Amino acid sequence: MLNRRQTFLRGFHKTLPFQTGVLPFGLLYATLAVNAGFPDWLVLLFSMIVFAGSSQLVFVDLVCHIGSPIQAVLGSNFINMRHLIYSAGVSPKFAGFSRLWKIVLSYLLTDQLYAFSESFKDDSIPQHLQPWYYLGSGLTTWIFWMLSTAAGVYFGQLVPKSWNLDFAIPLMFMPLLFKVCKNKFAYYTAVFSILFIILFQKVPFGLGIFASIICASLSGYYLEKRFLQ
Repeated sequence: MLNRRQTFLRGFHKTLPFQTGVLPFGLLYATLAVNAGFPDWLVLLFSMIVFAGSSQLVFVDLVCHIGSPIQAVLGSNFINMRHLIYSAGVSPKFAGFSRLWKIVLSYLLTDQLYAFSESFKDDSIPQHLQPWYYLGSGLTTWIFWMLSTAAGVYFGQLVPKSWNLDFAIPLMFMPLLFKVCKNKFAYYTAVFSILFIILFQKVPFGLGIFASIICASLSGYYLEKRFLQ
């Protein structure tokens, strides 16, 4: 019979393979932020409060290239609007959790935890212990994100500003793609996402990415309904 500690550790260990992508992502964010002139304490505090790698990178990039904190905040929040879709996806599984658990897990809901929850199939864990399972999963990513940010603050002092590290960002999300895609229609949706992102790349304030998610999701849904009927 599982207890809370065992359930927490099972979720923790299950999510460890994802951290091969989190570590370089945190290093990249902190390195870019330090090279952009952000103080070390702010780089670490930003990771602790926001805890959203892609929006943090967008914020740093917009501050450097636009110079407007308001536009940077708006742009980074538009990037994070994908979490509306994530929350809708996990809501059936989290519906039976208490309000406190929902608040805690909403803070820990990252790309990794969403992909993990989508692939979660463990009938040996009863309903009342599942929040501890997700807590272990989400906390794993949080710990590695903070450690990689701290390492990046130091590493950022050693990297020349002339190095262009932005190319590494999309590469870090590729393992999640193969984890979430469960059938050919999911892969079609991923391809549609790429096409729509290219099509909407000129849309300001990061709205192009949000529009691409909606259009690609609807396209994949239509194909699935069309060919499975």
